[in-house]
Amino acid sequence: MKTAIFLEYLGEISNDLILQNLTNENQLKPSVEDFRLAFPLGFTVSVQIEQRIYETPEEKKRINEFIQDRLRRASGIEAPGRKVVGLVLTPR
Repeated sequence: MKTAIFLEYLGEISNDLILQNLTNENQLKPSVEDFRLAFPLGFTVSVQIEQRIYETPEEKKRINEFIQDRLRRASGIEAPGRKVVGLVLTPR
């Protein structure tokens, strides 16, 4: 079984929201105002998700049964072998 990294889009975020929560500002880098001017439209936000790739028929059957069981119980789908590994900000 192998894994791969996928991006899932979450939404958009403004510079002001990012900057108002900024802590431990690095004084050797451009100022907050320089950052604001460089990216006036804000960012889109995505998460990096590491996901197992189910290749064999046995693996595919096991994950399908798991998802069908979750759907029957209506408790949400949180597939095994899946975890968030990063956050990606992309300039708009």
